[in-house]
Amino acid sequence: MKSIEITDVQAIEHCSIPIPDDGGVIVLRGSQGCGKSTALQAVQVLGGKKVDTLAIRDGAKRGTIEFDGVKVVITKSRTAKSGELAFEMIESRFDIGKIVDPQILDPDRADAARIKQLLALTGAKPDPDAYWRLLREYVDACDVEESEIDDDTDDPIELHKRFVTAMQAIARRLERASDQMRVDPAGIRKRFEGLNIRNPPVVDDIRHVYDECLRADHEVKERQKIAERQRNRIEEARIVLERKQSSYKGPTLEEAEKNYNALTDAAKRAHQAMLDATTKYNRLRDEAIVAENELRVAAVHFQAIADSKEIIDQTTIAAPLPEEIAESQAAVEKAAKLLDDAVRANEGASLLKEAEQSNFEADRKATQAAEIRNACRKAEDILAACVKLEHIRVEGNRLVVSTDRSESEPFAELSHGERAILAIREAARYVPKQALCSVSQEVWGGISEHNKNLINAEAKQLRIGVLTAEVTDDEELTAEVME
Repeated sequence: MKSIEITDVQAIEHCSIPIPDDGGVIVLRGSQGCGKSTALQAVQVLGGKKVDTLAIRDGAKRGTIEFDGVKVVITKSRTAKSGELAFEMIESRFDIGKIVDPQILDPDRADAARIKQLLALTGAKPDPDAYWRLLREYVDACDVEESEIDDDTDDPIELHKRFVTAMQAIARRLERASDQMRVDPAGIRKRFEGLNIRNPPVVDDIRHVYDECLRADHEVKERQKIAERQRNRIEEARIVLERKQSSYKGPTLEEAEKNYNALTDAAKRAHQAMLDATTKYNRLRDEAIVAENELRVAAVHFQAIADSKEIIDQTTIAAPLPEEIAESQAAVEKAAKLLDDAVRANEGASLLKEAEQSNFEADRKATQAAEIRNACRKAEDILAACVKLEHIRVEGNRLVVSTDRSESEPFAELSHGERAILAIREAARYVPKQALCSVSQEVWGGISEHNKNLINAEAKQLRIGVLTAEVTDDEELTAEVME
């Protein structure tokens, strides 16, 4: 049985750690500060891990770690290693302790740390091109702007996170657009309640009916105005006629004309005898002048009577009956309402059509968002495909295993011992038959005795050495192989 020899390293003056050829658990025991953690770190240094905290023991010139032809020399100024191990240190691939308990409270982040360790074990990495192909497939299908993604990272979990975050951002943009575009048709139907907005009437046809009603109503009102004016003129002419007939005291027109003619003739005759009857001539002339004035007045008077009779005798336009006026106005009001309803119904139909189109687009974007979120799940498949393990797999960015309790039991809900056993089993598939790993004192302390025995049996079956530590009352550091 080979052993790891540690001399003059920090608190360790000398410690010999047996490493069984057939594997199994080796437990470092001792009190706090005796060097258990130092011994575990020293073993990790053998596997090539850089540990800055290792130093030589006080008073020593140098410290050494030796195993199977490999020697690590530690001085105050540097650490030098010579030789190559005949078997592999699992720590050079991944840290079982971080698989069992990564010391992270958030379950998602804890599993992300575990996945990173498992990817380090398998050596697989998600292909950025696979993410790009997936992203562009959905971006092109959904006609959305492609997000800028920095894929320059060696961290597979960070790479996966960046692409999933970008796809989720696209999905959120589509979902916001869907919400903003969505319209409630019920509100439109309520606003135009009582109107046929599914098959609205043709506005131009209703407008033609309305215009005809307006024209007919205008004709009725014009007839009413003309009849009113004529009625007023007739009434005025009747008043003038009555006044003229009642107030005139002179001769009739015929009498005045006859008198005028007689006097004119007499004047003419008198004129012949003017020389003999000048006085008579002047008297008759004056009377003729008076008679002329009377004739003029009579002519005006009787012409006014004739004009009034002519107005009264004129054929008048019949005024519309009240029923006709009311019917015309009712027709206009009905046509106006029909026109208003037609305009509003067409407005409602247009809004309903826009709402339906908007909702169609909203549904399309919601579907696209769902497809993008489905792409996120496909992105998880890219990551899961890299974790090609026998017992542990990735589902929805979480580590799960199949147990007798569940087909997909979260790895984080297993006991520390169950996690450690599975981690060792997975490690055995990627390391040579002879391999060595370490489990921290804190992790080992959280494992039940039953599971510790199971881990020991598993390690022996796989021929893997598992180095760990536990606190005892012994002041001196010792190493013991579990039976």
